[in-house]
Amino acid sequence: MWYYHWNQRPPYRSIMTRVIAVPYKGAYRYGAPYKGEEIVSDLRSILREFKPTKIFVSHPADHNGDHLALYLYLRVALWDEGMGGMSNCIPTSSIT
Repeated sequence: MWYYHWNQRPPYRSIMTRVIAVPYKGAYRYGAPYKGEEIVSDLRSILREFKPTKIFVSHPADHNGDHLALYLYLRVALWDEGMGGMSNCIPTSSIT
C-alpha cells in the first residue's frame, strides 16, 4: 500500500479478505478505503484527539513490512501535524 495506493490510484485489495476498504464495524473508521492518504488522515485525527506525549512505534529497520509501513505512515502524520521533529517518538527494537 505504501508504494502504490495513493491519490488517484485504486485502493489496495486485501489478499485475505478481498476487500478494498475497512470491513470492521468497530474499527476507527469503518469503510475507509485502503489507501495511503486515508491511513495518514486517520493517524492525524488520532494525534489531534489524543495529544500523545510519547509514542512507541516499531523500529524503521524492522523487517516486517507492516511494521515498517506503520512507522512511515506515522512519521508522515507527525510531519503533517507539525510534530515532525517530535523527539518523544520512540522507535522500539524488533523482537525476533
